[in-house]
Amino acid sequence: NFVIIDHGNGEYSLLGHMMNGSIQVKEGDEVKAGDIIGKCGNSGNTFIPHIHYQLMDGANPVKYEVNGLPALFSNYSVFKPPTDFSNDFIPEDIVFKMEQLTNGDPELGQILEAQ
Repeated sequence: NFVIIDHGNGEYSLLGHMMNGSIQVKEGDEVKAGDIIGKCGNSGNTFIPHIHYQLMDGANPVKYEVNGLPALFSNYSVFKPPTDFSNDFIPEDIVFKMEQLTNGDPELGQILEAQ
């Protein structure tokens, strides 16, 4: 439930935790900004659907010689989770507050929405 995109310059993007059966591309397809790759899923060890994104210098993230690379995002929104969780909250009931941003490097742990 993941896709690796080869950017052709020694950089590769990994998009993971996608919804089972939702991936729209296959090996060898050319993708560009705005193309649908798949749907956000919950195929990892999580309680909410999300996409794991990483930029790396190799195509196989399991190999130890593959390193993460810095990524610059643009046109994204940050979701702020509520801070008043009770002991009996239901994950589906979580409401996130969206704050509009334009460009930059998100802080560690922020929840982003691409636009």
